[in-house]
Amino acid sequence: MRGLTLVALAAAFAIPCTAASAADMARPVYKATPAPVAFNWSGLYVGGHAGWGWDQGNGTEIIVISAAPPAIPIGTTRSNNRDGFLGGAQIGFNWQAPGSPWVFGVDADWSWTDASTSSPVAAPGIINTTFSDTNWYATVTGRIGYAVDTWLWYVKGGVAFMDVDYKSTTVAGAGIFTSNSISDTRTGWTIGGGVEQAFATNWSWKLEYNYLDFGSQNYSFTTTVAGVTSTAVNDLEEKVHVVKFGLNYRFR
Repeated sequence: MRGLTLVALAAAFAIPCTAASAADMARPVYKATPAPVAFNWSGLYVGGHAGWGWDQGNGTEIIVISAAPPAIPIGTTRSNNRDGFLGGAQIGFNWQAPGSPWVFGVDADWSWTDASTSSPVAAPGIINTTFSDTNWYATVTGRIGYAVDTWLWYVKGGVAFMDVDYKSTTVAGAGIFTSNSISDTRTGWTIGGGVEQAFATNWSWKLEYNYLDFGSQNYSFTTTVAGVTSTAVNDLEEKVHVVKFGLNYRFR
């Protein structure tokens, strides 16, 4: 009789424990969701771009050396404004400390362009035309940006280069006389900025504006017309505005 009592007590105790265990097993288990990891912009990248460039070029005749009075008066100013398509490639490196929104980097790009123009100036019995053709632009800059996850706003500045050809032709009567052509790679400075957005682990797109300033420089053009040789010295100023869209691949 005593044994039966003990068995009954054990059973009575086990039933609620078993029910509690079953209830615990049926209850859903919630796990904490890990916090998302912010995108990091650090690393080497390469890419390509396309866009448009506007060159604000101005030339002024400052000296004319000739045995005859100059056909084009000293002080004559002409516009060499030109614009055109550009396309090229870029390479750079970014560094961003974990947890910091600030991004620091260096960037270099090269752009082929077809920007060209001609500018005629008429005088009694003569027409003088200058030609300006830009072949390419290039920049080497430092870059600083502010990142919000996959978005990056940045400014940049540094040195700029422009390869350009200048030529002058003179029409006098029925003759066309071409002076010497000049090819030069000009050096100046640039400043700009843009926005970049990472749409995949390794890929990002960007929209960017650059201002390039090459100052002014003197060039001499020598022409012989009707046995008279003249040398005209022109002060040529170049300022360029560039807008470009690009794609970058980042090595991670």
